[in-house]
Amino acid sequence: MEPNLNDTRSPEISAESNTARAIALCRTGAVGDGIALYRKALNSFGNLPVGVHLKLLQSFGLHDAAEIIGRAALAAGANLCFSEVMGRSPAMIVDEYRTLFAQGLINSRMVSRFLVALSKLGVSDEVAALLDPNRLFCMAQVTVGRSGASHWKLLERVLLEAETEDTWQEAAQSVFKMHKITHLDRHSDPLVQATLAEINRRVAHYVANWTEADHVISRWVPRTFKVAPWAIISHGDGYNVPHIHPDGWVTGVLYVAGPDRADAGDGSPGALRIGPPSDLTECMGWADITVAPAPGTLVLMPSYYTHWTVPLAGPVYASRSCSMWPICVTILIRRPAYRQLCEADQ
Repeated sequence: MEPNLNDTRSPEISAESNTARAIALCRTGAVGDGIALYRKALNSFGNLPVGVHLKLLQSFGLHDAAEIIGRAALAAGANLCFSEVMGRSPAMIVDEYRTLFAQGLINSRMVSRFLVALSKLGVSDEVAALLDPNRLFCMAQVTVGRSGASHWKLLERVLLEAETEDTWQEAAQSVFKMHKITHLDRHSDPLVQATLAEINRRVAHYVANWTEADHVISRWVPRTFKVAPWAIISHGDGYNVPHIHPDGWVTGVLYVAGPDRADAGDGSPGALRIGPPSDLTECMGWADITVAPAPGTLVLMPSYYTHWTVPLAGPVYASRSCSMWPICVTILIRRPAYRQLCEADQ
């Protein structure tokens, strides 16, 4: 069926409609078409009730389709937990997450929701162990080449030159009132490529340390990765709302430029904040970290860390641009038992 190019429905409504059609196609025998349509829905809206859909497919005897869709959903950062969608008790939700994780069915969105359920049960020790900022939160000052501070000034100029009307984001996902420059890995400027090379080196070291550690989820962290970089540029009132990166395992933020005074106070303009989700009332065990937006500051952390930025508001800061580089390291998880099923549908 040809897509409706004039579809003006919200991404959520459109995705829910497509998943219903996808399941119907699978039931009528058009399994390949159904899986393709479901993947399209995942690409447009990742927060779908996948756990419910998998139960439906399994009840119809479509176990292979459920396996393929489940793996695609997992890679897209969707949540496979049935109990949470159904509004069951935190204890039941935690038990299901434990079962899913034991099967290797885990991603950053699911870990973040597991943390919330644990908090509602008051299991703060396990929350603290999963977050473990002493080992998993890494902050360093990056030097690229021999140019020192001048590198960041030159790189800032390159990023500002990339701004267009098309890069403006009034309100998209977590980004408000900022320019977003995507696909920096395709940028030909030597300054960009040199910076990315240094980031890749540090990310490789971070991932190696995590996978070799005795952290509670180290065994599920993929050993290979791809760095997907983009730049976010604020001219005074831009900010990020609290969010995670559900389809990544490691998130990085590199400040290229910042306000003249880069303070680490909770409300300091441009500061990066890491903490509990805004709707959580019980916050025992959660990290509470503030990072000053100083040029060359690189942060690496698990993608299930909730993070946001303080707006660069006010006339003191509106005259300068703050370029911030979040790096989401996205890794697709494929267990050998599912390789043939996944590849057969591609």
